[in-house]
Amino acid sequence: MGKRDKVDTGRWFRLKQKYRKPLNFNGRYYGVARRMLNDTATILNAAGIRYFLDAGGLLGIVREGDLIPWDHDLDLLMPASELQKFQKTFLRFRIRGWRV
Repeated sequence: MGKRDKVDTGRWFRLKQKYRKPLNFNGRYYGVARRMLNDTATILNAAGIRYFLDAGGLLGIVREGDLIPWDHDLDLLMPASELQKFQKTFLRFRIRGWRV
């Protein structure tokens, strides 16, 4: 590893702290996404379906402890073995006008 390849993590950390802006949860879809995630979790939990948050939603929960306010979708995964159970609940999502 050459001198140019080394990363000064201390400098990077100081810059990150200096320029990091606090998150303001005023994203257009933030409130809608939270309600949808809560509704979805309620439906899937009641049906006994295993599911996992993925992509931007998972990143926000892990990194920030909450959804990313400027994200505009929720990505959920479930094992293929849950498909039959999910098909029985599919209508509940369609009634709400959600794309699944």
